[in-house]
Amino acid sequence: GLGTRAVIQAAYLIVLSRWMGAHGYGLFAGSVAAAIIISLISGWGISYVLTQEVSRDPTKSHGLWATAILQVSLSGVLLIGVLMLASSVTLVERVDIRSMLLLGFAELIALPLVQVATSLCLALDRGVSAAVLMCLIPAFRLVAMSVALTVGLVGTPDHVASLHFAGSVVTHAWSAQDYA
Repeated sequence: GLGTRAVIQAAYLIVLSRWMGAHGYGLFAGSVAAAIIISLISGWGISYVLTQEVSRDPTKSHGLWATAILQVSLSGVLLIGVLMLASSVTLVERVDIRSMLLLGFAELIALPLVQVATSLCLALDRGVSAAVLMCLIPAFRLVAMSVALTVGLVGTPDHVASLHFAGSVVTHAWSAQDYA
């Protein structure tokens, strides 16, 4: 799963950088990096707690999944606020506010929830599902970008932020279907 994810991610980044050009890609990458830096604390470690508890007692999976959704959502919203404030102060140039909000949601809520779902699959001994889940975000982002390229959409940072967000949300919806 990790190898497949790396290949998909590499394809996404290569096509993205060529589509956007140096300046657009740099602006987009800098904005995403600002979110990624703080994404490590989204959910306050619920993924580790969930893995530990569900591996001990699989019947806790639904309750802990609900807790994880709440915990990641609340911490993610707070971190989006931090992201918006920090990026407005520290980044010399960034995407517009709407796009930064979309990137924040993608990296601070949707991606961490998919990571929790991946951990939940592992704790429930569903390794194939975990491997598939870890590949879906870059895959759906690549598909969204490919569709945009096909219809002739210009690769602006704002358009790409919307596609990045869409890929993350579709993956989150896919991952949540088993645990709802």
